[in-house]
Amino acid sequence: MKLQNYCRAETLSVHNFDCCQIYVGTLTDLRGEVFKGITVEWVGSGSIEAHLPLKPADALKFVEFLDSVIKGNVPNKHTVKPYNRMMLNYVLALHLKFKKVENGFVSCRISFVQHTMWGHVKLSSLNSCVSNIRKLYEFA
Repeated sequence: MKLQNYCRAETLSVHNFDCCQIYVGTLTDLRGEVFKGITVEWVGSGSIEAHLPLKPADALKFVEFLDSVIKGNVPNKHTVKPYNRMMLNYVLALHLKFKKVENGFVSCRISFVQHTMWGHVKLSSLNSCVSNIRKLYEFA
């Protein structure tokens, strides 16, 4: 089920967040405009895919949040909201709540499009997601 009129143009990387896949790359809209952002592909309740264009400031906040989780700052939560989505901002928000780090994994609760799943994400997957978002937005 597609929830908006964006599509992935180029994928820089894909990251497994247990109950969803995070694609980091560029997105295009129906007019051909290119945006940087992420695509969330949800594995629960059928195939839900949403493209979240992110402002550089919002991408930096997301990177800083993931960095803090990698460093052991848990419990910690963050909401990733797309820009330029008007009424869909609330529906398409990705809610992440990380609880406890054990054996290279962090337990989490991820909510997306009014679905919630619990799981474990590898710290290495978080780390590679951080480095690829930084590369996409060219954060030093």
